[in-house]
Amino acid sequence: MMAPAVFDVMLVMFFLHELDAVRCREWRYLIGLSRLPERMAASLFILLHAPLLGLIIVLSNHSVSSISEGTRLIFAALVLLHGLLHVLAPKARQAFAEPLSQLLIGLLTASGAAYLWLVLH
Repeated sequence: MMAPAVFDVMLVMFFLHELDAVRCREWRYLIGLSRLPERMAASLFILLHAPLLGLIIVLSNHSVSSISEGTRLIFAALVLLHGLLHVLAPKARQAFAEPLSQLLIGLLTASGAAYLWLVLH
């Protein structure tokens, strides 16, 4: 019963973190984008998130439960990996050092862990 609400919180935290990621210029730390000119990398970072976020919303609410549940599990696992990368990557850790950034990453990661715990137990 709680898992859907926790998933929604995780999705909101992901949206908020990605807004913060634009402010922090996260593309500078991503393989591929980091080698492009700044304006091109920023544009691609933003534009590539539109289909990604749309796909997550559509698939996580799919009428076929195996698709929606699978999407939610995969997304939650990727959220945990994403949080781990923010901890392990020194440059990204510096870029996201502000309290708001840390709060968003922490809440995102915690909601991903909570969702997985709820659905796997």
